[in-house]
Amino acid sequence: MNAWSGLGLDFYDAHYYPSCEKETNHDLAQQLASVPLLDKPLCIGELPWQDPAAPDYSLASALRICREAGLAGAAVWRWTQPEDAGSDRHIGSVDPVLLRAWAVPTLNSAWKV
Repeated sequence: MNAWSGLGLDFYDAHYYPSCEKETNHDLAQQLASVPLLDKPLCIGELPWQDPAAPDYSLASALRICREAGLAGAAVWRWTQPEDAGSDRHIGSVDPVLLRAWAVPTLNSAWKV
């Protein structure tokens, strides 16, 4: 994140895929706790719906962690069904009915779905 500070950005965007983070030995909560104080809000622009290579991963848990860490928002990859030959077909696509359970009931929340 520090590499992007000072560029006049409106917010910072990071992606999290648990199977890509195995070498860090840190889960999402630990990584977010280690982020230094930023001058702009942080959003997670991609959280996978599922990650078969990380069986302990759960989208519900990842969203809870993001909310508890005070992030400005989080987005789920993917909204549409992947192509049969697509490289991300193992991730699948989000079920909007299940995701609505995470909608915050306030009108001015960054966490609205």
